[in-house]
Amino acid sequence: MIDHGASGSPPAHVHPVEFGFSLLDQAGNPVPKFTRATAKVCSFNQSRRQGFADFIRHKDLEASGCLKDDKFTVMCDLTVVRNLNHWPGRNIDNDDDGGVAPPPVVVPPSDLHHHLTDLLWKKKEGKDVTISQQDRVPPVCVRWLLAARSPVFEAELLPAAKKDNKSALRRIEIRGVDPHVFKAMLHCMYTDTLLPVTEGTGAVAMAEGLLEAAHMFKLERLKLMCEETLCKRIDVGTVAGILAVAEQHGCRDLKAACVEFITRPGNLKAVMETEGFQKMKAACPGVVMEIVMKQLA
Repeated sequence: MIDHGASGSPPAHVHPVEFGFSLLDQAGNPVPKFTRATAKVCSFNQSRRQGFADFIRHKDLEASGCLKDDKFTVMCDLTVVRNLNHWPGRNIDNDDDGGVAPPPVVVPPSDLHHHLTDLLWKKKEGKDVTISQQDRVPPVCVRWLLAARSPVFEAELLPAAKKDNKSALRRIEIRGVDPHVFKAMLHCMYTDTLLPVTEGTGAVAMAEGLLEAAHMFKLERLKLMCEETLCKRIDVGTVAGILAVAEQHGCRDLKAACVEFITRPGNLKAVMETEGFQKMKAACPGVVMEIVMKQLA
């Protein structure tokens, strides 16, 4: 619910709004089933509440997977309408309720990505390329989607598409990427979201692996998503490994966050005692020297 004011007295001047609520999953993405938006413009100078009484039932919330430690997150999108004079269907009435009539046609937010995800990722329609990897059961994918998302796949798949029999499956082999990481990368390429990963070292290892894969296949958005995830998981035990990955793949902001953490008072000594620091010292000696020089500055 959105409350117009506890006192019940309307403000001197307000703008009408459109608003919507979305339940967020553990990865911070809206759940389409539990996303609701107003079908008309609402005036906020009325002493009443706005919202959806049937937004979600308690049992549906428990079954959604969005409830963790008795907590859940709801995102509110609020759009303030300032130019009502040009709004089609406006009621030209200067009474106290603002004289706002709903537009004759309300266009909902684009749901193209939901349709593509359902058709291509969940139902696996249109698959025309098989990806072989380390004797695993090969995933079968959609050639044009891989090419659209990654310039590496574009160079690999599109020239061959002109020569191949369009009814036959194309087979390519991928090396140097863990199969679990590659599956998570495909999920992001299809849905533009990260797979939910449990907290702890597993989440860090997956984000590091995904960052390396994103760098390999030139998936810049996925690379940034992984950098953001790793920035939130920097601590004494993880910072050396994260810093090594950042240095190897040119992630300047992630590297700066790691260096800033290490050079905080008391952190350097603790980090130097970790196994990850010894590996980083061997793989990235220049970074170690940079940290030392910053400490001496």
